[in-house]
Amino acid sequence: MIKTDSFELHEYDSSNVDDRKTIITLFNDDKTRLFLGNIDAFIDNVRNNKDIYSNVYIASFKGEHIGLISLNYLQSKYEICYAILPEKRRQGLASLLLGEFTEYVFNNTDIKDLYLYINTANKSSLLVAYNNDYTKTNRIEYKRSKR
Repeated sequence: MIKTDSFELHEYDSSNVDDRKTIITLFNDDKTRLFLGNIDAFIDNVRNNKDIYSNVYIASFKGEHIGLISLNYLQSKYEICYAILPEKRRQGLASLLLGEFTEYVFNNTDIKDLYLYINTANKSSLLVAYNNDYTKTNRIEYKRSKR
């Protein structure tokens, strides 16, 4: 369990009914599927990574699941991915979650750089990256370094 100022994050458990419901809701959402792909395959990929920091977390805000966030070591870089439930979007939760998770990672690991890979059509995520001081390094990659 990870606790940030606003969120509780627990490792995704496919046998937990509420966790599975969150994933199914995200999987059935066209926008999530467009930008994240097959969520089950995504989760399997992250969880099968042998890196000690790679994992998928269910994010809860005020006792309610709001989506997921993950940290994955991919091609020598640490990537953060997140998805917010459709009914919880447009409330600033993605920006808050990314910001607090980024700070948690920098303060509790030896990771120095974090990356986001954002589809250029995903205007909401581009804004989330900008709001959290991630800098564009190429067409789809955004980076933030530990200060």
